[in-house]
Amino acid sequence: MPDADNNTESVPIPANSIEDIKEHIDECMEAIGDCFFATSGPIPTAVNPGLLIKGLGRVGLPLSSRDARDLVNLGRETPFGIWEIDPAQVQFCNAQWSTTVRYAVSKTIEQLSVRGGESSVRADLHNLSLCQEGASFSAHQDTEKAPGMFATLVIMLPSGHQGGEVMVLRGKEQHPLSNFKSNEFSYAFLAWYAGVDYSLQPVTSGYRLVLTYNLIHHDGVLNKARLSTSLEYRNSVIDSVLTSWKKLLEDNDKASQELVYLFDQQCDEINFGLDFLKGEDQIRALRLHDACSRHGFTMYLANFEYSESWNENDDEDEDDNGEGESDDGYVDDDYYEEWTLPEVFTPDGMRIAGQITIDTQAIVQDEPFKNDSPDDEESESLGFGHVRRNEYYRRGCLVLVPRQHYNSFLYRGSGLYTRQWTNELLHRMDNSAQAEKARADLFKVCSLITGNTRPRYGDFETLVNVALKLDMPSMLVAAMEKSPCELGITSLRDLARAIASRDPSPWLPAISAVVALGLRLDHIKSIDEEYDKALARYDAVQCGPEPRKHNAAKLHRCMFKALIQNPHSGPLKLQKGDTNRLVDIARSQGDAFVLDVVLPICKMVVRNMDFVADTISQLFEEIKSGWTSLSTVSALARESMTTLGQEMSAHCVWGPHKDVKTSLFQAVAYERGELPHGADGSMSWAAIIKLFRLCEILEIIDGAHALITPVLEIARAAKMINITWTSDFTLFLIPLIKSVASELPAVPGNLSLYQTLFQQVLLHYLEDYVGEKPSPPQTSFQNGERSKCYDSPGPLQDPTRSDCGHCAALNDFLAAPDRSEWRYKAAEPARKHLERHLFKVDCSSFIDRSQGSPLTLVISKTKKSYRDALATWERRRKEAKSEFEGIGHGKLKTFLGEQYDSIVELLSKVTSEKTVSNSRQPLASLAQSVQNTKRVSDSVQDGPATKRVRKVEIVDLC
Repeated sequence: MPDADNNTESVPIPANSIEDIKEHIDECMEAIGDCFFATSGPIPTAVNPGLLIKGLGRVGLPLSSRDARDLVNLGRETPFGIWEIDPAQVQFCNAQWSTTVRYAVSKTIEQLSVRGGESSVRADLHNLSLCQEGASFSAHQDTEKAPGMFATLVIMLPSGHQGGEVMVLRGKEQHPLSNFKSNEFSYAFLAWYAGVDYSLQPVTSGYRLVLTYNLIHHDGVLNKARLSTSLEYRNSVIDSVLTSWKKLLEDNDKASQELVYLFDQQCDEINFGLDFLKGEDQIRALRLHDACSRHGFTMYLANFEYSESWNENDDEDEDDNGEGESDDGYVDDDYYEEWTLPEVFTPDGMRIAGQITIDTQAIVQDEPFKNDSPDDEESESLGFGHVRRNEYYRRGCLVLVPRQHYNSFLYRGSGLYTRQWTNELLHRMDNSAQAEKARADLFKVCSLITGNTRPRYGDFETLVNVALKLDMPSMLVAAMEKSPCELGITSLRDLARAIASRDPSPWLPAISAVVALGLRLDHIKSIDEEYDKALARYDAVQCGPEPRKHNAAKLHRCMFKALIQNPHSGPLKLQKGDTNRLVDIARSQGDAFVLDVVLPICKMVVRNMDFVADTISQLFEEIKSGWTSLSTVSALARESMTTLGQEMSAHCVWGPHKDVKTSLFQAVAYERGELPHGADGSMSWAAIIKLFRLCEILEIIDGAHALITPVLEIARAAKMINITWTSDFTLFLIPLIKSVASELPAVPGNLSLYQTLFQQVLLHYLEDYVGEKPSPPQTSFQNGERSKCYDSPGPLQDPTRSDCGHCAALNDFLAAPDRSEWRYKAAEPARKHLERHLFKVDCSSFIDRSQGSPLTLVISKTKKSYRDALATWERRRKEAKSEFEGIGHGKLKTFLGEQYDSIVELLSKVTSEKTVSNSRQPLASLAQSVQNTKRVSDSVQDGPATKRVRKVEIVDLC
């Protein structure tokens, strides 16, 4: 080994590639492992300790057989044939004995190269132990018996014996520590680092008496005692290698962005940190950690797992060297290997990330598991003699990462454990000695969270506590702008309580960002309630009633401004009970709040008709309490209904999808997040009825007109959409007019509007939805259709053939009224050519294989479409009769007005079981008269919204 004094200058090390860098790091780490980790030697200046054992008395040295038997009787026996005496029972009558111990400690510190020297280390007596003939134990490690313990010191007292050598293990090699066999009249010491495996060879005769001490660094910080001064000459090598790596990254962005150095053993997941590493692994980690700190690198500790998997043939009769298999019996194409870091820790033991996959080129050691047995094996039967084999190799490791790649390395994992990380750092903030570093680390964690594209749920909630602890509202604003999810109720309440203890003004932008992210009324209510509770707990001397009231007002304005302006996340998200929440908040804020806040909210979520209707209804009831007025609620209702009517006209009349229009209205609302989970999927006719009732109570003709106009447009547009199973009529229009008839006053003030609603809805219901009875399909083809090929829209145009004989034969069958089944024996292409298009001609088909090849295509006429249409008409005509009877003749006469007789006559014609060729003439005439009628939208003049119940023009639809 080179002498340390001759290698202190920094000498550039050639490292032109990542392979050179890995080689030099591996050499340095191996050199550290080759250094002293155990030592022994004589103590020539030792004095007799004057050994006194409580309960026994003085014990003379060299040890006599009589005193040995007395110690056996007094001591505590271990499973290894060793008797131990507790340190509390041991006294040293010779005051010079401490000089002997200091000599042994000094030699140990020197030879194990412990930084800080003898003055930084103390020796605490662990026990007095006696080994008699046969005593021994196999290799094991000392556990840490006190904070800061880094080594074990054994002082051998004069006692005649044979055997009992201590063997220390390094890798697979054993190294004996000299016992100085002339031990009956001499003293000696043995020492080794904690974590080193050692064993005791059997004592073959006599008694072996020793004192065992724990070597402990004074302040309990282990890494201050474990940096080896005899390895200082390696500093220049490591420094030069890290400098070369940084330059390589600057010149080549594809160079490895992390390196992984594997330990010789697995590490304890529970106690994972520099202080808990053992032996050589700890020395190597401390050396690299020290160098990384100097050169802008970050070092992590991690668990490492290498797995390989392959398919293997267990069938002994198969040729192991068959095609596609390797000499080892596995299929090369199925071989798979993976290198992962299941858990990553900071040097002080905080778990921060997991499941990071690394490239094999990042491993420092070359073929690290070549001669090792796997730590775990699995096999899974795949059937037919094939087995899937899996082998796992696990180690602890060091991970070196340049600081500019710090974030990208951690992002590669399955997630960041930011909650535990930040909680520990926040705890360290309370320790003045650790506060500065903890604060810097908190900024790093916050940067990781806000930059992560796959944050865990709750990551951003941890930033609330961090921002409050550091008193940095700007940090919370930045976090909320990046957060993919809203904060939980607990975090919102923590935030409200914390802000109550300080001036809220600097925090208002953060509160605005939090509210805008969630856009939920229950969030505002939670913050509001918790803030008020916290304020009430403060001493009036610190914050009097007026300041509290002023701060609360600022907070309210901020939250509702964020809610209404929607700067970040889109429309308001409603939850069950939000109507009650909004009215409760409005009650506490006063009349102006209704038009300033409630109205914009209703306009934002106007598609959620139930919410709008319930909010207006509850506010109308609040008029009795006196805090709001009739004019305010009327203005809210008028504006909300106008907006709703416009939204219905824009999104319900005709859309790009051939779908039920009223369902499409709500479907778009779901996509935009306006509706609570589980809300009704179609337009709410019940909510419109509530609004109609409010129009009658508040005498608002504008509102009724705004809602009826798009409803009539829906009725007129319904026939443009081909719907088989459902309809705007059954989902929305018919339930709406039935409720108008049953729930509005017998003669409503806006009767003319409702009469127009009834007339047009029922007219289109009978004409477009029920219709007349279907006629049977024709059974003959027109001239020229015999040559029609079902691969083309008309007569054949393909120049490669003059006719399609297959389609011509099919057309002949279809044109023959007396033929119900056709059997056509043909090759597969011809059969498939016809089968692809049978759905166009209302037939069924199957293949008959009984007559051999070519197979026979059997086609049968079914008239299924006609039967389905007839069944649909039968169902709808019965529904129509039932719906009219449900409304009642009295209500129909009131709401149909002068069109009563015409509509009832039309009902009779379309629901007749006879097919009458001229039955559509009265229907067409009535429809034409409606189209020529002045539209209801012309009945209200432009200008300010006023009460004009009797100024609606009555239109004669006859």
